[in-house]
Amino acid sequence: MRVILLNCLLFPGLLLSSRMLPAQARLSASLTPSVIGRQESTELRFVIEQAVRVDQFTPPGLRAFDIISGPYTESGIETTNGQTRRYVAIFYRLQPRKAGDIVIGPAMARVNGATIKSQPIKLKVLSGAAAPSQAQPAAADPITDAAYDDYLLQPGEDLRKKIDRNLFIRVEADKTSCFVGEPVVATYKLYTRLKSESNIVKSPAFNGFSVVELQPPQSGMNYRIEKFNGRDYNVYTLRKVQLYPLQPGEVQLEPAAVENRLQFIRAEYLRQSAADLLSAWMPGALPAEAMVEEKITVETKPVQITVKPLPEAGRPASFTGAVGRFNLSALTEKDSLYTEDAGILKLLLTGEGNMLLVPAPEINWPAGISGFEPVVKDGCNKLTVPVSGSRLFDYSFSADQPGSFILPAVEFSFFDPARAAYETVTTQPLKVHILQRKEALPATAPVGSSTLFSWWWLLLPALLVPAVLLILVKKRKRTTAVETVSPAATAPAPALVKQQPPFIRSEALLLHNNPQLFYQTLHMELNEFLSDRLQIAPAALSKKSITTALDEKGFSLAVRMELDALLDDISARVYSPLTDSGRMQDDFVRAGSIISTLDI
Repeated sequence: MRVILLNCLLFPGLLLSSRMLPAQARLSASLTPSVIGRQESTELRFVIEQAVRVDQFTPPGLRAFDIISGPYTESGIETTNGQTRRYVAIFYRLQPRKAGDIVIGPAMARVNGATIKSQPIKLKVLSGAAAPSQAQPAAADPITDAAYDDYLLQPGEDLRKKIDRNLFIRVEADKTSCFVGEPVVATYKLYTRLKSESNIVKSPAFNGFSVVELQPPQSGMNYRIEKFNGRDYNVYTLRKVQLYPLQPGEVQLEPAAVENRLQFIRAEYLRQSAADLLSAWMPGALPAEAMVEEKITVETKPVQITVKPLPEAGRPASFTGAVGRFNLSALTEKDSLYTEDAGILKLLLTGEGNMLLVPAPEINWPAGISGFEPVVKDGCNKLTVPVSGSRLFDYSFSADQPGSFILPAVEFSFFDPARAAYETVTTQPLKVHILQRKEALPATAPVGSSTLFSWWWLLLPALLVPAVLLILVKKRKRTTAVETVSPAATAPAPALVKQQPPFIRSEALLLHNNPQLFYQTLHMELNEFLSDRLQIAPAALSKKSITTALDEKGFSLAVRMELDALLDDISARVYSPLTDSGRMQDDFVRAGSIISTLDI
């Protein structure tokens, strides 16, 4: 959980904190924006980070400007993953007196017993207006003396009413009615005009929604000044998300809660002047009874969202829940391949909507083609509303027999909430030629090959078998010379038919540094074994049919999960351009272990 602690003051002067973490202090300066027109304004901000004690702050000369408002001060602390950062900020709203380049000199501060300074910064002032992208909203009116009442407690004043007027939290929704799958943008904001130390104690869970973060919880330095009911507030965005409703009905956005520690000064201890107000916050400047501390938790008011169901009328058979605007295209990596190879059908889905929730389109594979579950690659931009970009679905397929095949058109349907209507897009059919490979796979290793196998091991059976036969024949002759053997004993024994190992071609390819060919071959041989062992037609072989057959034959869940993981890994490596050859031996052993379990 990310914790945000805020100290906000809307009055001239410098806020000092006596509870800062000891670390290397630094002073930085910034201008927002750094290019303005002659009649426009900019914010000059100085930030002192990791200060245990600030004894003095000296701003640079600002004679080239009219000071519209400020100096204002702000302090805060943020904790992320156990790392804590604290700061004090001093900022002004400035308007230049003339056009040209204005250099603002360094500010100085006495911090932790040492003097530190900022770097000079430059403001470019144009004679006309700045470009629209550089223009800054008009500055708020200067805070007048009446604003001091926000942090002064007058005799007999109702403290709770003062807090309610100057500190609150709101949730804003960009719409309160939507369809299932249509995004709602929810923004949680803290508004304050008080000196406060604030901590998020309750974050909304958003049950019933799929959540995409637009902006993570912000640090204490990220804020803006906004007007609400005619008054200026420091506004902190605590969380901003886009929510995709998963089911129809009335849904309430869950509240967020922020705990605040507030400080006020009793007015009778302070003269009504900025100088007195500044010195009052210095340690020991006022007696303890002059300060009033209050702890209060504020919570957002509930916001109701009406989620409408998607219409039943006109719903296409190919609709699987996509809401937005989409296009679908299809292609194959190769239009000709060999029976030993695996092809790839690529479906590219582009557009905007609930893209992260869209399932893979169904493929109606033609007879003779075995298709497998797709590998999904996301190229989505989650910072747009709705989520936009692309999803690529890579489907592997193979064929046992040569021939020409037509991969049928793929339909994809979606609901467009802007039109409140369904639409269907369709790809073009694709033709694939499967050829019979005539040449044999290589059986010898190249020079310098380093693997657990070598060509000596492949030749060893061929050398041993004749030698063993020769020994047996000689022994047979010696036995015949000294014994009388019955005719039944001399009858020839039936020949033993040795079944070919299921991964013989993959084993040979372990000697070659060609991971893609190895995995294509292993993929094909594993499918052949499963088709034969589980009595599933090659065209009907899929994860679902394999799982069903294993379940019917009584294999354990652990075996089914192990095989499922192996199939996924091999499929992924078949189509990855960066397949690591160092995994070949391990995957070959895994496949061998699986078939030894199944071949019982």
